[in-house]
Amino acid sequence: MVWRSGPGFSDTKMKWSTKSGHRVKAVNCQNEVTDDNRKRKRSNYTEDFKRDAVALVTEQGYKISEAARSLDVGANLIGRWWRQFEEEASGVRLSGDERKELKRLRKEVRQLRMEKEILKKASQFFAKEMK
Repeated sequence: MVWRSGPGFSDTKMKWSTKSGHRVKAVNCQNEVTDDNRKRKRSNYTEDFKRDAVALVTEQGYKISEAARSLDVGANLIGRWWRQFEEEASGVRLSGDERKELKRLRKEVRQLRMEKEILKKASQFFAKEMK
């Protein structure tokens, strides 16, 4: 049994065993695999962890594969995170806060349009009664 700790790990316990001739990894943490036939649970990495992983590549000169191996994540994940952070920095992609604000503003616009329609119908109704 191997214990791992560090960024992105919460006292991970790993156990390798053989079951029906297949090598099975049982992990008791966020990323749990108990049988070959079951699906993996997706890991949720914090924004800070993602930024630190990308910083290993951009600021410290690690190759993506080296950084991925040392953090025990897929190289494609670090590459995706890197592209996302570059797009956010260039303004092509909205940041998380900007997305939340946009969602809130769209909801507010929808509400205001609905209120406007109600007032429009009410004014038409009262205009008919005044005639």
